[in-house]
Amino acid sequence: MSTESPHLPDLNPLVNPPGKIICIGMNYPAPGEALAPPPYPVLFLKAASTLTGPDTAIRIPGAGRRLFCEGEVAVIIGKQAKHVPASEAWRHVVGLTIANDVGAEDLEARTSQWQTGKLPDTFLPVSPNLVPLSNIPDPGDLDIELRINGQMALQGNSGAMLFDIPTLIAYISGLATLYPGDMLVTGSPKGIGDQPAGKAYVVAGDTVSISITGLGTLSNSVAMEVP
Repeated sequence: MSTESPHLPDLNPLVNPPGKIICIGMNYPAPGEALAPPPYPVLFLKAASTLTGPDTAIRIPGAGRRLFCEGEVAVIIGKQAKHVPASEAWRHVVGLTIANDVGAEDLEARTSQWQTGKLPDTFLPVSPNLVPLSNIPDPGDLDIELRINGQMALQGNSGAMLFDIPTLIAYISGLATLYPGDMLVTGSPKGIGDQPAGKAYVVAGDTVSISITGLGTLSNSVAMEVP
């Protein structure tokens, strides 16, 4: 995989830089809540310039200060997919990894769309540990934990997704062709304690660590952006 961009982590030499990063919003119910899925998944895009690797700083932009992090399973497409049925979706996946979908809530609030608060540089840390499906006993049953400075903030299991990974691939591939290297960021479980909305709020000086069953741990510090 090319590493020409300083923000692009080296996921795997056989995987292309993502042409598309498609994120899924509101894909988990609140704890204890029996929530029927909406008719369609909520999709939004992130730019490749948001990507960064582990042990680097998530930079707080001067324009937006209310940052939050979300721990998510990231799916890396390995085989071109167009109009793929859910029953065949896993054949088009090269592996899974960990993503931290960072947003700035105050920037998001500027408009009715989330995009402004999802766009800044470093707002998508991704683990370089790309785990093949053959090494994951059950990709639909992965525990997800996000800690801030060692304190649990978000916790859940991928089995609670309203739209599971095969369903997402089937739906998205019906809209647009998925190419090798494309990334699907599948949503964050809801929070615990004072983080009930699935957003783990962070400030400069914090360290965010996301652990997912079989995928390892992704850790990043948080710092103010230097102009």
